[in-house]
Amino acid sequence: YCAFPRILNSSNNISILEGEEVVISCRIESTPDPDITWYKDGVLVNESGRIDIRIEDDSNQDVHIYELIISQVDVSDAGVYMCFANNTIIPSSVSITMTLNVTTEETITES
Repeated sequence: YCAFPRILNSSNNISILEGEEVVISCRIESTPDPDITWYKDGVLVNESGRIDIRIEDDSNQDVHIYELIISQVDVSDAGVYMCFANNTIIPSSVSITMTLNVTTEETITES
């Protein structure tokens, strides 16, 4: 049994305060499990000291939650993020785009 990758739901536009942690997620159904890549403003995102990429199981065995976690968010993390799912058995791919807005204490105080 094979199924095209299908995004069931995901994070949308997110606003967060500088210094906090943000979790950007995509819930994807696919058989077999898809290869997931994350992009920020068109550039591949890799794990680093502040960036973690995780896969969480869903109650449905064909569904997984793919998370991009950024700790100590700063204004340079703001941008457009894309979760790209590619199934290698059935040549297909899907993507979802979301925007991360980062605000500072000063921005909130001035508003």
